[in-house]
Amino acid sequence: MNKTEDIGALIFSALMEEVDLTPKPGLVDRHDSGAHTDMDHHSFELSAAAVTPYLQQMYSDGLVTDDPEELFRKIRKTGIEAEKAMYAATGGVNTHKGMIFLMGVAAAAAGWSFAHCEKPDPYIVMDTAGKMTAKTLSEELAVISEREPETHGEKLYSAYGFKGARQQPMEGFPILREAYPLMEERRRIMTADEADTDVLLFIISKLDDTTVLYRKDIDTLRKVKKRAAEILTAAQKEKKHLIEAWNRECIREHISPGGSADLLAVTILLYQLFHN
Repeated sequence: MNKTEDIGALIFSALMEEVDLTPKPGLVDRHDSGAHTDMDHHSFELSAAAVTPYLQQMYSDGLVTDDPEELFRKIRKTGIEAEKAMYAATGGVNTHKGMIFLMGVAAAAAGWSFAHCEKPDPYIVMDTAGKMTAKTLSEELAVISEREPETHGEKLYSAYGFKGARQQPMEGFPILREAYPLMEERRRIMTADEADTDVLLFIISKLDDTTVLYRKDIDTLRKVKKRAAEILTAAQKEKKHLIEAWNRECIREHISPGGSADLLAVTILLYQLFHN
């Protein structure tokens, strides 16, 4: 998998597979906009089309850049352009900012792995993401610790120590190390939608999702993680109804596990990369 036209199709497919998954708790899907009032399925489709060429470029940069830290510096510039394209496509709505960061790192790490490793696999991609980002992001967090927090993410880091979107790539995507084999296992015995649902529930149950924390509070985050874990263990025929009921609650309470949705899309992309 080193043809950029192929990776572009896979990236767009992963982005759309995540938003198409229905039902989801508090998230945009084919049925409703979840807890969001400024975006819908169509805006996600427009955004996915707009950001895919930039994510594809990040993969291509991975193919031709030897030093992982240099690769991260390079793709961050591309990420800024991707955000501009996203806002232009959506009329100023942030549909994929976190996704651009997480999937961008994963795509670049995949490109690097395919170019530099004899037998690349998803875990090498995750390791490479850590090599790309750990030093730079750790230094940035150290700077944040020494000054007054400015952004929402910085305030959450200052208050709770949650690193937000930075944490997963800089630590080599620890949740994906569990989510990915779960995806493989579920896809052998379930439909793609059923597998994606289980992986999303698993990620929600594990992730300190700062999207939830920013909108609500730490107690709500704990409840969200516990609820996801409970539904994950429910009988398969009950899950859809349980998630639909939870979605209605999330809409009422303005809860959206957006960071978890981003990680689901990255898991889908990695699965597609190594099973096509």
